[in-house]
Amino acid sequence: MKFSVIIPMYNAGRYIETCLASVFAREGDFEVIVVDDGSDDGSAALVREKFPQVRLFEKAHAGQGAARNFGLQQAAGDYVWFVDADDTIAPEAFERLAEAAGEGPDIIALAAANLGEDGPVRRFSWKGMRPCPGREVILQGKLQRGTPFSVYRREFLRSRSLCFPEGICHEDAVFTPMAWYQAERVQFIDELLYFVFLSP
Repeated sequence: MKFSVIIPMYNAGRYIETCLASVFAREGDFEVIVVDDGSDDGSAALVREKFPQVRLFEKAHAGQGAARNFGLQQAAGDYVWFVDADDTIAPEAFERLAEAAGEGPDIIALAAANLGEDGPVRRFSWKGMRPCPGREVILQGKLQRGTPFSVYRREFLRSRSLCFPEGICHEDAVFTPMAWYQAERVQFIDELLYFVFLSP
């Protein structure tokens, strides 16, 4: 299996159906793991009813870092993509990621946009970026800390014992630099494949 999509979910009943519909917009070589982090709004029941193909796990509330780590332990894909429950992905995302994964990079970096009432607004650009070690991107000050903007080779994370800190907010700010600094090869995609939902 090429990709494991890991989605931590906490009281995301308003968003999770749209998120999962975007993931399943096309067929592909992927699995979807939803880790319900102690929701009490019926989110898990909604996923179970409308998306039976999802691997759903229900846990006591422990925070997003713990939910992501649990999902990573269950993953079987060559690459893992941590997607937030209130965001969406482009229909062509897996096709583009599969192309970028051809040479086995440790990380695939993709472009993202904020999605508001006026449509998508690009957050950053990877234009002109060639494959390189992740530390070069950090030294250039171009690192994007949002975890969903990177897709990680699972064996790379396992071999470096990389996981999310638990019990804190903004765990991305710790995990992402650690992972990028140790990545020997990062492949870049400058297409908008990920959309961050901005609530009004």
